Amino acid sequence: MKAESCKECFRRGKPYFLLGMHLLFFLLLLGGYVLPTAKQVLFLRRESRRVESRLQQVRQFARRYDGEREAALYRERALLRRQIPEKLSTGAAMEKITLLAEQSGLTLLGVEPDKVRDRGFCREQSFTVRLKGSYFQLLLFTRLIRETSEAGFLEYPVITLAEDQKSLLCSTKVVSFATQIVT
Repeated sequence: MKAESCKECFRRGKPYFLLGMHLLFFLLLLGGYVLPTAKQVLFLRRESRRVESRLQQVRQFARRYDGEREAALYRERALLRRQIPEKLSTGAAMEKITLLAEQSGLTLLGVEPDKVRDRGFCREQSFTVRLKGSYFQLLLFTRLIRETSEAGFLEYPVITLAEDQKSLLCSTKVVSFATQIVT
């Protein structure tokens, strides 16, 4: 009788029941291999939270670092602009170097201006200077150059003993900066 009832189901057009049973069996069988287990889901959630928190830390660090770095660069640029004179005349700078050499007691053998170079938001004018005097006079000259912002600073000093064996010869570059250099 049970066999007949199955035959009646097929005759009535209800083979879908058996087909559905087979599909359900295969889905349950394949689902164990394809679908993640509860442990895998928990692991993936924890990993996702860890990655998200690390990403937020990196974003906060990047915002803080860039802001602090940018502020420091603006402060440094403002300090440099305050220290750099607006205009520099080549003739006035040469006179200043001559005056500082006389104040330190050195004999000035020559001052020659070099080419003006562009250094971003300022310009650089260097002078080749040849001096003769004692060691302490040269020290005084370097101190006066360093303290005088219009004169600049010394670069590449070459000191040799003079022919008279009593004084020193110094050949150096004096570098000055300004936003505009008038020759």
